[in-house]
Amino acid sequence: MFEELKPVPFEQHALTNAPKAGRGPLSLRIVELCEPDPPAGVPPVCWRLLTTRPVTTMREALEVAAQYRMRWRIEEVFRTMKRKGFDVEGMRIEAETPRNILIMVAFVAATIVMQMVAARDGTADGGGGLRPLTDAFDSDGRALFDVASY
Repeated sequence: MFEELKPVPFEQHALTNAPKAGRGPLSLRIVELCEPDPPAGVPPVCWRLLTTRPVTTMREALEVAAQYRMRWRIEEVFRTMKRKGFDVEGMRIEAETPRNILIMVAFVAATIVMQMVAARDGTADGGGGLRPLTDAFDSDGRALFDVASY
């Protein structure tokens, strides 16, 4: 399902209460997606996505859903870099160059972790924007991954 919502007027700035010049109403569209085949006895999961992109066809609605799916993958990589893995926010390195190098290494490692999770779950080629595990590991590395998965 997709539909346009009633325009929301932006007449005043939320913090200063001053009028905003040159801005008209914000037009939003909602795209609702529901899980087609939920497990037995479990209600389907439904998502309601808001977008400013025009959505007048099912194809456009599915494109919005694909963009949100890829965005979610990005959020998972950042979560792995921050709270659930490498804790880059907790680093206490003041020198810019070593800090940036460590952040880039953490980013590469977080991306590989996400590839491993997708390979484990069988979702690496499911349209979620992740490259297959073989991009990160050769055949010897794959054997180690298979052993570690059990």
